[in-house]
Amino acid sequence: MKRHLLLLPLLLLTTAASAQSVPSDGLYAWTVPTARDVRVGCWDADHDGFNISTDQPGSGEMVVIAQMRNDKIIRLKAHDHACAPATNAQRIDLDVNASIDFLARHLEDPADEDRILAVIAMHESPRVEPMLEKFASKSSRFNMREKAVFWIGQRGGEAGFRFLRDLLHSDDDLELRKKAVFSISQSRVDAATGELINIARNDKSSGMRREAIFWLGQKAGEKAAAELRRAVDEDSDDDVREHAVFAISQLPRDRSVPILIDLVRHHKSAHVREKAMFWLAQTNDPRALDLIEEILTK
Repeated sequence: MKRHLLLLPLLLLTTAASAQSVPSDGLYAWTVPTARDVRVGCWDADHDGFNISTDQPGSGEMVVIAQMRNDKIIRLKAHDHACAPATNAQRIDLDVNASIDFLARHLEDPADEDRILAVIAMHESPRVEPMLEKFASKSSRFNMREKAVFWIGQRGGEAGFRFLRDLLHSDDDLELRKKAVFSISQSRVDAATGELINIARNDKSSGMRREAIFWLGQKAGEKAAAELRRAVDEDSDDDVREHAVFAISQLPRDRSVPILIDLVRHHKSAHVREKAMFWLAQTNDPRALDLIEEILTK
């Protein structure tokens, strides 16, 4: 019984903290759920608490540390729970919804807006994607829109992909549309590669076609390689064709080298043949060296 009585004040303290808003001054920390495929702030040199990796699994929880002054966030850190450093921050109990609401109210604070938005994006909650979509809408500033578009792509959900696809086809801001192309290239949705191919093939803007071609070059799939070759052969814009040759050179060597060799041997454009030869020479592949020797000894 005595042990239960000793625990009671702690339970009451936690309940009180969870019900109150974050105080206006001081250093505070709380823990929220986050996706297990995200690991944040886990490097020895990462004193600032913001390096993010998707290459290692995380613990599924994130410690958020906020420095408050005059009811504004002046500094914000986040660390995976498994590697969170010791801190003298006062622990408070904010659940995931309270944490999202608190951070969203403070987006205009002196702390880096990009960072606050990123920490919101890493919360594991069905509320996050709709909130990011709102931040990415035309009613927001450009900087807010582009960062929200980035994080929609990083979250990788079907709804987010559909939002990005709609933005690509309806927004008139070219720079934001380019950001959306990158975000789609990061999406894990199966239809993402097909949408990049659609942009590379059909968009009226040569700049958009170049952007889609570049990110297709970062994918190793057969569909991506075939679309890049089509762009070299069929696009009417010389600059787009040149970008497609470069993108081919970024494919894994077993895909890129045969295509580049074929371009050097058979493409009707001397400019394309020249660019293909240049990128082929950078591979140091024996097949490339054989072709170069063959051409030089003719």
